[in-house]
Amino acid sequence: MPKDIEAFQKLNARGIELEARKVSTDPKLKMMDLIAKVDK
Repeated sequence: MPKDIEAFQKLNARGIELEARKVSTDPKLKMMDLIAKVDK
């Protein structure tokens, strides 16, 4: 879980938390794809 929290903090730091909320309504896999992209 800590890795997810880290990824969300990165998303927030980039100011795209709205984007994350939009994607979170999609299947979990899509959210994980977004996290994976930000994690790079």
